[in-house]
Amino acid sequence: MSMVGVSGLTLRPYDPQLPGYRFATPKALGSEVDLAPPRPFVFDRRELLNTPDRCARRIYRWVYQAYGLREDVIPDWRWGAAPALDGV
Repeated sequence: MSMVGVSGLTLRPYDPQLPGYRFATPKALGSEVDLAPPRPFVFDRRELLNTPDRCARRIYRWVYQAYGLREDVIPDWRWGAAPALDGV
């Protein structure tokens, strides 16, 4: 998965239903930025079928990191904990 031509796109931290969302400053990607993980995300069939939200959470965590945002500002949709991003 790669996101090409995303320079200037913004991402706002926190859950939109929380008060902090309105007051948080959106983060923007710099110019000439393409997002590509250092290695492809790998999910086995069982993982995708049994815990698709955990798989998606790994991708979201990577995107938030690319924006320079901490994990604790990612909206919480009651997903299970994703594995650490070391060696994405």
